[in-house]
Amino acid sequence: MQYAFYIGNITNKEAIELNQALGNFTLSQLYFREFFNVPEKVDWVVVQVEQEEDARAASRLRAQRKVRLVEVSLDNGRSFHKADGREAWRFRLETQELASGLLRLLVRATFENEGVALSRTQLTVDTRAPEVRLLEPSEGGRFNASLQVLGTASDESGLEEVAVSLRQGDKSRYRVPSFIQGLYLDAHFLGATYGDLGLGLTFFDDNVKLQMQVGLSPPGRFSGLVLGAKLLANIATLPFGYLFGPSWDFFSMSLAVGANFSYFTMSEESVAFTDAGLVLAGMVAQLEFARFKIPGWRMASTYGLYTEYQLWFISSDVEAGTASRLAFGLRIGLL
Repeated sequence: MQYAFYIGNITNKEAIELNQALGNFTLSQLYFREFFNVPEKVDWVVVQVEQEEDARAASRLRAQRKVRLVEVSLDNGRSFHKADGREAWRFRLETQELASGLLRLLVRATFENEGVALSRTQLTVDTRAPEVRLLEPSEGGRFNASLQVLGTASDESGLEEVAVSLRQGDKSRYRVPSFIQGLYLDAHFLGATYGDLGLGLTFFDDNVKLQMQVGLSPPGRFSGLVLGAKLLANIATLPFGYLFGPSWDFFSMSLAVGANFSYFTMSEESVAFTDAGLVLAGMVAQLEFARFKIPGWRMASTYGLYTEYQLWFISSDVEAGTASRLAFGLRIGLL
């Protein structure tokens, strides 16, 4: 059945006329009746009641069909892991924890009305790197006109491209010894000096650092230009990728201990090397509380912020003892 609903504002006079046309209704009531003898000056909206009922039912159905939870199973439904999101969702596969071969995924969506929908797919996990063998030329050979390169390459998932790159000169001129991993620039402030600038090398998977440094000490008992060497060894590393997944592989923290040997020129007003110069040794504990590695960068890809505790040993005929200092620094990995 069709109904007409009045939706405008009316005056008292118009209300009386409307009452006469539609029947005896109070002003607080909604004016509606079957669509007969409608005054032309009154605005009406015609609504199909059946359509409204259908729309409300569709709205209730949509609310019940909203996704409440999405889960992913990697073991054919024996266990499920919650995915991020609902209608639009994502789930990260930690491939380093999976074996090579077929991986069957089961995705389960749970709706607000407790309904469940399932979807299955199959992936191939390939954790093995391609194998490349160079057959010709042999190492150390000499060639004048042309160079023929022969070899084999294979991969379980197939190969997209095989490329050969040639560099001029003997490889001993650009090869870095295997135990050296990187070159870094170091700058720290406070401590026994106003500040130091250093250049260092890292060894054994970046767990050992050796650097040379130069700084300027403030006036006092030990002053002047400071030349030193520092040796550090990592005793603990916290990779955030272990805690939060591969997305956090770029960030880590580490704790290192070591020794610092520095020569103080003991010249306050000028930089001079005299017999008054003094060598001091100290122990250091360095906390690198933020280390960032930028993926894809070949140079200047690593940045670290650290704080360093220094315990200097003072040997003197006047007054021997120790002195504690605290420094803050920045380390940039150049290679």
